[in-house]
Amino acid sequence: MFKFVPPAQIEIDVYDVITGYRQWSRSYDDTVTDVVDGAILSKFISFLAPRQSSIEYRVLDYGCGTGRNVAWLKSNGLNVSAVGVDLSKEMLAIANKKGLCDHLINQEFPVLEERFDLALCILASCHMKSLQELYDFISSHLKPNGHFVLIDMHPHMFYVGKGTFVPIDGRKIYIENYVHNISDQIECGINMGMDLKYLQESFVPDTWAAKSIDHGDLSGHPLGIGYLWTSNSPRKGK
Repeated sequence: MFKFVPPAQIEIDVYDVITGYRQWSRSYDDTVTDVVDGAILSKFISFLAPRQSSIEYRVLDYGCGTGRNVAWLKSNGLNVSAVGVDLSKEMLAIANKKGLCDHLINQEFPVLEERFDLALCILASCHMKSLQELYDFISSHLKPNGHFVLIDMHPHMFYVGKGTFVPIDGRKIYIENYVHNISDQIECGINMGMDLKYLQESFVPDTWAAKSIDHGDLSGHPLGIGYLWTSNSPRKGK
């Protein structure tokens, strides 16, 4: 793990996660794209749950933001109920208006009394300094044979100078990122006794690169990466 520093030639305002998402919350749903995570999530969910299934999945959405992930699950035919966790009060306020989660928590690592069939952490781990703390929290709240889907920017993007650069009111801000290599993710999951079922990448598409000032020179480069983990058994002492 290391802290990503924007290239020196880029003049940009730098914000911590809470301040940055307070600003981005006003336009998040209009500007975030599913190019990074959409295809990966679709593949993982097709493996985990048949469409239009009557089975209800209890979901923990860590870094839930505006409720985008749960909305995607429901719009793709999954029967889910969810608890959302996020550090941004402003993002949670938007999620609350959507009414997609039955419980929303504004805390980094809350103590929860239940275990979940499925945990998500999508486009959020890149803002976390301690990846192991995330895996520890998730693994302690999964049912036996529960699943954990983590999807984020591919570490390659950071190595070529691309981080969370966000358009706000005609300018761009940068929200702090930490780079977690593929080996970091795998080590953390193994430390928690989880099994890695799938690892899937997404790539910068030609159509997106042609329209993107930030990624115009990166067509075909790794863009997103996803990990599908399965919990083997309850954690000791939990």
